[in-house]
Amino acid sequence: MPAPRAFAQPAPPLQIKSFSVGPDQAPSYPNTQLPALPDEHTSFMPPASSGGPYLVFGASRLSGANSTNGAVVLETTDFVNFSLPAALGYSPQVLTPPAAIDQCNPAYVTEFDGNYAAPGSVVQDPTLPAGNFIMIYEAENHCPGGVLNIGFYATAGFARSSDSGRTWPAPVNGVLGGPARHPVLESSDPQPSVPHSDEGNALPSAFVDLDADGNYYLYVTYGYHPASGADDGLVRVARARLGADPLNFEKWYNGSFSQPGIGGSDTGVTPSAGCARGDQLHSEINYNDDLGLYLLIFVCTNGPTGSRVGAWYYSTATSLDLQNWTTPQMIRNTQFPVTVPCPGLTGGDQFDGWYPSTVSLGADAGHTRLTGYFFFLNGCNNGARQFTSRTFTIVAGPAVLPSPTSAVPAAGSGTAGTFTFTFSDTGGFTSFTVLDVLINSALDGRKACYVAFVPSGASAGSTYLVDNAGDAGGPYSGMTLPGTQSVSNGQCTISGAGSAVSSSGNSVMLTLAIAFAPAFAGNQVIYMSAQDASSNSGWQALGTWNVPGSTPAGPWVGGMSPGHSTSLTQTYTFTFTDTNGWQDITVANILVNSAIDGRQACYIAFVPSGAASGLVYLVDDAGDAGGPYSGMVLPGSGSVSNSQCTIGGAGSQVSGSGNTLTVTLAITFTQSFDGNQVFFLAARNNNGQNSNWQAAGTVSVP
Repeated sequence: MPAPRAFAQPAPPLQIKSFSVGPDQAPSYPNTQLPALPDEHTSFMPPASSGGPYLVFGASRLSGANSTNGAVVLETTDFVNFSLPAALGYSPQVLTPPAAIDQCNPAYVTEFDGNYAAPGSVVQDPTLPAGNFIMIYEAENHCPGGVLNIGFYATAGFARSSDSGRTWPAPVNGVLGGPARHPVLESSDPQPSVPHSDEGNALPSAFVDLDADGNYYLYVTYGYHPASGADDGLVRVARARLGADPLNFEKWYNGSFSQPGIGGSDTGVTPSAGCARGDQLHSEINYNDDLGLYLLIFVCTNGPTGSRVGAWYYSTATSLDLQNWTTPQMIRNTQFPVTVPCPGLTGGDQFDGWYPSTVSLGADAGHTRLTGYFFFLNGCNNGARQFTSRTFTIVAGPAVLPSPTSAVPAAGSGTAGTFTFTFSDTGGFTSFTVLDVLINSALDGRKACYVAFVPSGASAGSTYLVDNAGDAGGPYSGMTLPGTQSVSNGQCTISGAGSAVSSSGNSVMLTLAIAFAPAFAGNQVIYMSAQDASSNSGWQALGTWNVPGSTPAGPWVGGMSPGHSTSLTQTYTFTFTDTNGWQDITVANILVNSAIDGRQACYIAFVPSGAASGLVYLVDDAGDAGGPYSGMVLPGSGSVSNSQCTIGGAGSQVSGSGNTLTVTLAITFTQSFDGNQVFFLAARNNNGQNSNWQAAGTVSVP
């Protein structure tokens, strides 16, 4: 097993270095006539001729009693002013369900779109002449057994228009509709005949792509609401080759498009949710012409009622055939509270960012550039809302092909654990040659738990544990996965039982069952690296782990929360202990950097002055603990900054009790400090005793 080396690389493709949006803007549109715009995604059809307007297909009911939620059409030339295109021959609403969302019409109680029919997306069918549009729409039935039900049963509806979307097929009663208007995606749970909560394949949007096989495919991304209510929160994707109707949709399931669109099972397409323990909603696929990458955009919400938040996330892929999406990343400036229920109502969710839909001036439909617009719903998803926009800007740079992406758990404590290490490569998982994991108090292979994995297939490979001397060239102990053997050195034992490897698309997930030796007690950093035939990611700190041992007398480091973060701004809580009481601690230090180096670091010293007060000092970029530095008092409302971070007094506090000093700091990292950084903590007391630096957590600064 050769040691990882860096090789000369060919010019890599582009990747996103930053993705951000500007402030909310309020377009002018006929809001009194379209009070529910937007109720789904919004589609933009470029002008048919130079200087002409964009056609904009959206979802809304019309003003007035007994109005139904359907497809509406607007026009715009500047993305600021929108109007109804009556002069172009469009009615205000061009497709509707047969009954309102709060009514049960006996003639349509089994119809798949009996109570709601609104896009979704409208796309041109490139296999037919211009003006042949396809609508993929949210189709809902709210009348199981003829009884009105708040929860929906949703399917993805399909309809065609041959006159540029002016007219669409009329409703057809029945669970499966008719030839010209019917569901194409239905969950494995059949339409219920008794009251139920939200179920089905919901909130679709569509994208048309020319595949490598020379065929056009219609891709649909959507959400899955199982009858059990226990979903994984990941968006789904299905596709059909365009041509003669009926189109044959297949859902993505466990690594391929292999399940039928009607009644088939499906699985998520991203390697993780994005936001921790979150739900992906309102997804859209587009192709970015400048990047040469597919983008998956979605809302991710997480947190309990009362403190729930949402934000927009993006993932990129090089192939829709492979669905090789990267780990989702947050789009900057998009995180806002989610209020449940909506103010003044008994239900609904209020958020500044539902149904984000993209458009770039001059790009083809479904395509974007490095700049453009998002249009979305600001407000309540079943109440008052505003059709709103934001500009977006993508900064691109050369891609690093192989990369470690996460360690799960990213923080914790124990003498043993099962860890999942995820790696990605834009060339696909078959490109990897070596995957490395090194667990130690510093980036040093000596006396470390230093593992190299050499994949031999999607679910197999060889695991090598380097001996105590730490030479990656050997000697080492080896075993194969899957298997039941084990390998050991002086720091750890890795068991084949409980270990596994799983590969799909661009990603490899390596799961290792690790038991740590008592002599390895202490705070350790989890470093990861990846290598393919042409490049090496370099070591990245992606987690920390405490191997329990005896706590020494005097000052010590208790830990921090959260132990891992991926945000620019986060409130962190640090604990320090002293067997002589918290009053014995004279200085508590926090150093955030890729290594124990005060230069170009977020290097903080806290000097307590009471049980609830103290001084915060931030060392300047030169990193000399003796100064100069900026200071502020806690409690207080000031702030201190250097080129790596800002510490805000608002949200920061201190508490001393018993043997424990707890310091809470509101920290915002600068964008130039991006990368995987480690929190090193230390404390010293009046007698000159010092805990020395201890790795307590990590942050992946976006």
